[in-house]
Amino acid sequence: MTSGVASQKTRRAPGKKRKPSTLSRRARRNACARTTPATELRAYRVTQAHVERLETRIDAYAAQCRPIEYFILPGGSRLSAMLHVCRTAARRTERRVIALERAAEQMNPVVKIYLNRLSDLLFVLARAANARAGAADVCYVRSKKAFR
Repeated sequence: MTSGVASQKTRRAPGKKRKPSTLSRRARRNACARTTPATELRAYRVTQAHVERLETRIDAYAAQCRPIEYFILPGGSRLSAMLHVCRTAARRTERRVIALERAAEQMNPVVKIYLNRLSDLLFVLARAANARAGAADVCYVRSKKAFR
């Protein structure tokens, strides 16, 4: 998930390493937090502050999109479709974390919330990418108005 979610293509001088993005670093921390018992977690791993930052970004990008009236399917612009694929990976990771938690693994409960908000952010980013590209969201054809 880390390489697909936050890979950056930047120009850099020969011999210089590419610095991973903030989202990529947090995804790696999440992977560590998933496999580390809650009793051994360090305070900096995944905190409520990380969740709140995601929620702030979600609100900012959602403001750029039209209100949702119908169920939205992946698609529209190429970038939007790629963000939906990343969202799928985040949801899959969230389900695996829940399965680990049910298997009596002691885990940081904020990780589950963070992954949920991450997938929500990716959904909103996909909608914002469509809006910026002038592409319409792909609505489920058989859907009645689901949201008001």
